[in-house]
Amino acid sequence: MNYMTCIVLLCLTAVYGKNKGGRGEEHLLKKLFRHYNKLARPEGDHVEVAHALYMRRIIALHEKDTVVGLDVLEHQTWIDNRFIWDPMSFSNVTLLHVPSDVIWKPDIVLSNSANEYPIYKKPDFNVIISNDGLISYSRLQTIYAYGCQNTQEKNLECKLGFHSLTYTGFDLKLKNETAEIGLDDFDNNLNPTVMFVSGEVIREDTFFACCPEPYSSVTYTLILKKTVLGTDLHKQERPMATSLPSPTSPSTTKEKQVVWSESSARLIPDLMSFYSNIDLPPSSGPPLTVGIGMSIYMVTGDKRDRLVDNIMVRLTFEGYMWLTWQDMRLSWSPEKYSGSNAVYLPLQSVWAPDIKHQNSSQYFNGRQDTPDFNEKDVRVEVRNDGTVSYIRPVVLSSYCIRTPMSDNEVRCNMTFASLTYPPGVIRMTHLTSRIRTQLEMESSAQETSLTVGPRTFSAVQYSLKVGQLLSFG
Repeated sequence: MNYMTCIVLLCLTAVYGKNKGGRGEEHLLKKLFRHYNKLARPEGDHVEVAHALYMRRIIALHEKDTVVGLDVLEHQTWIDNRFIWDPMSFSNVTLLHVPSDVIWKPDIVLSNSANEYPIYKKPDFNVIISNDGLISYSRLQTIYAYGCQNTQEKNLECKLGFHSLTYTGFDLKLKNETAEIGLDDFDNNLNPTVMFVSGEVIREDTFFACCPEPYSSVTYTLILKKTVLGTDLHKQERPMATSLPSPTSPSTTKEKQVVWSESSARLIPDLMSFYSNIDLPPSSGPPLTVGIGMSIYMVTGDKRDRLVDNIMVRLTFEGYMWLTWQDMRLSWSPEKYSGSNAVYLPLQSVWAPDIKHQNSSQYFNGRQDTPDFNEKDVRVEVRNDGTVSYIRPVVLSSYCIRTPMSDNEVRCNMTFASLTYPPGVIRMTHLTSRIRTQLEMESSAQETSLTVGPRTFSAVQYSLKVGQLLSFG
């Protein structure tokens, strides 16, 4: 049974178990908080706080900045004698659930927090107060910690140190609640760039140069293994430039079957162990050929989008787009992996060109243009010869010109290019000579160039002639 399940069951016990609630709980709350002061710490020589950390997800690993990002559940417990009562006097109420901001809480912080990184605030849970004075406090957090170091095993060691911000060890003693980092709700496969290897927890008293008093701390040490080095955004290069294989006809494509076997589980770690997903490729060497294809299944327009004396109109096109290129670092011999000739990887784990719709009208009837290929939920198909391809649905808006000889025919041009890589680095090509569609429209595709200021980029332009299928209301 994992930790979150235990918390849920504990809450259900409070509602459906011995707790009767109602007037008994109301009277109890009035009694407990009548003279309660949340600014005062619990009575006694010191407060003993048990601390536990439960990992949920590894967000990112920034090697240059030695920073790791984690989604965690932080759990703390302590005793406050001001919250002790006899359940028999209050309708057998044994547990209370109150907002965390109405009671005293220890000011436990992450000592090596990387504050310059974004912090995503999660809502606080209620605290759970037991009739014996035990208080249980949990909170979901997204934390970033600096100080990761390389180990001799070529892994990364990251430490998370927690301590009180203001209380010395004489007033607040922090201890680890568990001997290990909690992994009950942790999924090691959510982030393909890094894997959790092991972890340990130690409790110690720390002395600082400013102060003679000790400060209690709990330190969690994580050992992480890099699988894709692309999380280091400062070490980036593009794949080796190769020519793009000729587009296959539909009949040929059907004959190419994807073979998958149990050995594919070993294939992916082998491919990605030394792979870098690239963002800033060098401009020297032969250009990498990137192919683009497009299909359209719907075209719509509206009379409110007619512009310039009805000469220009804005249309929206719904369909699919796909990109393909070759990255020889992702090639392998199928014989070594029981005949496996394809794998499917998250788009963010491989290098991908930033091809976008460059003459988009941005919005159509309140719908944002969606030509951006680099989305987290997209997966790419990688073939054993290094060919990488993926497809995704798009909604594209574009300005179109009405033809002089026809009142119901318009011509549209849509240009796709990367504004990052010059022609010496990337060359765009079209996979088909026209747009695939069952609609009555004419189209053509051509390789061209796009000039933006002083720079010129390789591009593919689709030209469309749209006629009777339009119905302007």
